[in-house]
Amino acid sequence: MNTIWADVEEALREIEEREPELCHAVRETARANYDSGRIERFLSGGAVQNVRSYVSRMATHFREQREYVTRVQKNQDHEVWEALFVKLQKWAYSILSKKQFLEPTERYINAVQCAADAGVVIANRPFPYDTHFDAWAYVTLRFVCLNHMRRMRNEASVPPEVEVSLDRWNGWLQSLRDPGGEQARQRFEQRHDLLKCIGELAEAQRTFVILYYFEQKSYEDIAAITGKNKNALYKVNFDALDNLRKNTLWME
Repeated sequence: MNTIWADVEEALREIEEREPELCHAVRETARANYDSGRIERFLSGGAVQNVRSYVSRMATHFREQREYVTRVQKNQDHEVWEALFVKLQKWAYSILSKKQFLEPTERYINAVQCAADAGVVIANRPFPYDTHFDAWAYVTLRFVCLNHMRRMRNEASVPPEVEVSLDRWNGWLQSLRDPGGEQARQRFEQRHDLLKCIGELAEAQRTFVILYYFEQKSYEDIAAITGKNKNALYKVNFDALDNLRKNTLWME
């Protein structure tokens, strides 16, 4: 392991000659990645050829992503978080769907909760800068989703190889602050209220909203699933949106 850090320092010196400020930032994160064993895992897993490649990779991601990561983690920019939270919800819904977890309405409610929990982790856990931010966020979300399903099912529904990693999240999530402050809390509450409104729709309308807006299915797909023709589905969609808009909690 000492050899690995010596190689890191050598690679950093090469960067320092050209970009001293960047070198300082990369060194701090590289040290954290080294201490956590992340660099060794990258090397042993074949993700990079050698330490120099790893450090070069980190430098590249710093140049490309530092501004965005700063907006997400340090500034907690509301606009950026809104877009990220929508993305996390879609990913979470897809993960839960692949596991055939719950029926669509309940699945989406749980996806929102997983997205919120993952958001807390993403806001507070230092980004390692050795991968793309979206890839890192997705892996984080996947761990959260698997842990969430394990808790709800209270059975061995999670692959054994991820059990140890999942256990590291327990107790840690609950001690962290909300990623977006009061505004984020309000948005989470609004989405929860919207889900309640969707749950109160007539069955045909609720089914259409889930399939079309959350599962991204086409009219043709929904017609095949429900046995309704497209004209009938247009009417179902109109009535569903009209009913939702009548509620003052509807979010455009």
